[in-house]
Amino acid sequence: MRQTLRKMTPGEASNKRYELSVEYARLSELLEPILIRKALYLPAAKEEMKSDAAALRKWAATEDGINELKLTMATKRNEKLSQGLSAIIRLKENEAKGIW
Repeated sequence: MRQTLRKMTPGEASNKRYELSVEYARLSELLEPILIRKALYLPAAKEEMKSDAAALRKWAATEDGINELKLTMATKRNEKLSQGLSAIIRLKENEAKGIW
């Protein structure tokens, strides 16, 4: 993927960055209800487990906990790809201006 990103034109990179931002928003929307359920789940789990770490481990083992991890990692991945595309766009702009 890295080679593909380097070969993109600034327009292609901008379009890809836009697609990533739309995907980021969609993933964040899916993550929101999971985080609300987590906020409701943890107080009871903490009372039962007597430890914050144990309650978080119990949450992580649930289907919502696994989905939270997947969605969080996907949003981070999109964020990093978007940052890389921004760098490519800046580099191409500077090359066009003769700065690089």
